[in-house]
Amino acid sequence: MEDNRRVSIIISTYSKGRYDDLIDLLGRINSQTYDNMETIIIVDNNKMLYDIIVENIVKNKMFERLDIKVVINTTNVGLSYNRNIGINNSTGDIIAFIDDDAIPDYGWIENIVRTFNINYKEIGAISGYMSPLWRENDNSMHWFPKELFWMVGCSYVMTPDHQCEVERGFGSNMAIKKDTFDKVGLFNEELGVKGNKWVGGEDTDMYLRIKNSGMKIMFTPDAIVFHKIHKSKIGIINLIKRAFNGGFSVAMMKSICKYEIKISTENDYFKKLLFEFYPSKIKNLIIRPSKLVSKQLFTVSVVILSEGLGYLWYKFSR
Repeated sequence: MEDNRRVSIIISTYSKGRYDDLIDLLGRINSQTYDNMETIIIVDNNKMLYDIIVENIVKNKMFERLDIKVVINTTNVGLSYNRNIGINNSTGDIIAFIDDDAIPDYGWIENIVRTFNINYKEIGAISGYMSPLWRENDNSMHWFPKELFWMVGCSYVMTPDHQCEVERGFGSNMAIKKDTFDKVGLFNEELGVKGNKWVGGEDTDMYLRIKNSGMKIMFTPDAIVFHKIHKSKIGIINLIKRAFNGGFSVAMMKSICKYEIKISTENDYFKKLLFEFYPSKIKNLIIRPSKLVSKQLFTVSVVILSEGLGYLWYKFSR
């Protein structure tokens, strides 16, 4: 039945330090309001972690409701490769992707399936809302401007507040029909995180291929995922590195898949910063000087500069 399509949930994990996060994630999947699911865990080049997961979670049936399959990737060639392993091992009509440090809302899968069923033939992919789950128990991270939430994998000022067709969505809250991959191919393994090398763009590349094939990409705010954010992620050095790599990734992706920046979300985003964020913050700073506003202005400016430098670095280093 169309309202009971099988969903394969793919999780890529690599570190024993994320084991507790994985348990949190599986616990929430176990409590989903939807039943017809399987969970595929891809362990990236970590035999010890693989053995722990198989022994503690699978053999001991830690989550009796879950149909769990664990696969180890012994070659460590990155997130895109892991996801492709998951796709090839899946039996679902719909493939859902989530990070190992994220926690889905109880109705996550149910809302994904419901959105697909609006027009199953025409919709190729769905993404939902990503909410930050601040890990420190104080206000030390709440200064971080929503304009930069995209840097920590969360919904930001360009994220819609209603169900609609979009250009692309988030990689940690992404669902794609299984037969879509037959039409557009698997994830591009030249893109994506590989060990300590952070080159993104694999999610955007996939979304663009789906859209260019004539299928729709839908955003639904009801499919909610909470992303754990530690204070270290919004430290200025880490932000500079991520922004530089982000610009590098955009330039690399543009050379691989002919990504047109002038009509992209990035272009609209920069316009929003230029004509809304900066005028508003500068006005506030003039009327009522504030260290918090100054910090936000400084951080956004450094991020944008770093992303531009990353973009130029790729262009001139080829």
